[in-house]
Amino acid sequence: MLESVSQFNLGDIMKRTLLALTALTSVVAYGGDFIQWTDTSASLLYGTGFEVDPEDQTTVTLEHANGWKYGDFFWFNDFIYYNGDKNGFGDDAAYYGEIAPRFSLNKMTEKDLSVPFIKDWLIATCYEYGSWVNTDKYG
Repeated sequence: MLESVSQFNLGDIMKRTLLALTALTSVVAYGGDFIQWTDTSASLLYGTGFEVDPEDQTTVTLEHANGWKYGDFFWFNDFIYYNGDKNGFGDDAAYYGEIAPRFSLNKMTEKDLSVPFIKDWLIATCYEYGSWVNTDKYG
């Protein structure tokens, strides 16, 4: 069953996401060799003429990427506001995000497993979540 997302719930989700992002980025200060690099950004997009959902939308995007001892990590979350309008489900806001850690076989084994044209072997995973989606992928 699909659940509706209200503006209040989206605000609560955004607060929790910001708290998690702050905790994640603060690990760098104490990570030693575990966290090797990090990059975090926030952006605001306003657009009109969308063919899906209401025509006018404002999106706040938070994203974070880092390299760590056993691979790398990417995460983002979009908070979408319909600027006073509602989507097809009757919601005035929505959210969508992905969590995608990758595990490097070179880093995990501490060996160079490269072959011509392949520098590293990665186990890639992805979890997608949002107002109407929750899926996981790996490979």
